[in-house]
Parts: sequence; C-alpha cells; structure tokens
Amino acid sequence: MIGGTPLFGLFNKLALSAQEADSFAVELIAPQRGAGVSAIARALARCAAANMDGPVLLVRADPAATGPTGTSSLAELHHRGADLREAARPDGEDGLWHAMLMQAAPGKTPAPLPLGVLDKIVTRLRASYRWIVFDSVPPQDSSFGLILSRFMNGTVVVAEAERTRLPSARQLVLQIRANGGTPIGFVVNKRRKVIPDFIYRFL
Repeated sequence: MIGGTPLFGLFNKLALSAQEADSFAVELIAPQRGAGVSAIARALARCAAANMDGPVLLVRADPAATGPTGTSSLAELHHRGADLREAARPDGEDGLWHAMLMQAAPGKTPAPLPLGVLDKIVTRLRASYRWIVFDSVPPQDSSFGLILSRFMNGTVVVAEAERTRLPSARQLVLQIRANGGTPIGFVVNKRRKVIPDFIYRFL
C-alpha cells in the first residue's frame, strides 16, 4: 500500500529525522526490480511537497535511464558548470519537480560518476531543494544505488510482499551500511489484505 496512513506514517518518520537538517536527501531502493520503488518514491515526494515548506525534487537515479529528447541530466549540467535547476521539470504538483541524475544514449550506459562528482551534485541540490527523493536501482542491476547511499541522510529499503525474501532484504541493509549509508526505514509494498479493514481495528 502506498497511500493513506502507511505512506503518511513513512513521511512523518522521515520528517522527524529531517527536523535538524536544512535539506533532506533520502534514497529508496529494493533488493530486486518490481517492488514498486518508483511509485513509492513519487508518492513520498508528493507527500513532502504537500506538507513541507520549500521545493521538493524527485530524482530518477538509474544510470541506464533515457529521457525525453532535449532534456539534460543533473550530471550533464554539473559537468558544464550550469545551474542544476535547469534539469528539473514540474511534476504536476505545487512545489514538486523531477529530474534525471544521469541519462544514457540509446543502447549505451554512461560511465560511472566519480564519487567526488556525485558528492558535489548532491551538495549542490541541497542548496536549492528542501527535500530530495532519489528513486534508485536495485543492486542486482547496478552498484550505483549502494554507492549513492553514502551521500544521503538515509535510505529506505522497499520490499515486495510475498516476493522479497527476508535474507535478500537483510543483505541489502548490510550492503548499504558497508557502503557508508544509513538505513532509515523499511516498506513492504503490494500487501494484500485478506481481512477487511474494519476487522483489523479490533485485532
């Protein structure tokens, strides 16, 4: 479930962690594709835009992603010394923007970003956005998400109900910590309720 109380509960937990920070960067990542990371990341970003002062940026952090013709990625603009806000596009919500961290040419994957460059991009984004939500790729596709975690305030692990195995989730948490990141939350997505909601209140 990505809406209603479960999502707002996740937002509240992260907002408490962000109270002392001028800018809050959070990454969402799953052990495997199909867990619904992108949907949860966008829903979380929308929730932040609706409840926080200041602009919110949703970043697609997939090295193999391709974007619309004529758009620039954050990495490209940083390389040119341009304003990173030029990569942001309005996302249909007041105060919510989206951008691509990297952008691959068709059939090609861009070279990995050096750690120093990645650090500088995140630092520059913090100067312009109150919240930055990174929609990251699973480690089975690329180690990029694990490396990115060290530059975040925290990383949320997303598991798919009835599909993600507990050892895989535990391994991902250990990998995040080994790369210098901080696991800050855990979400089980696509849960199926076999008991009606009104009965849950009595359990």
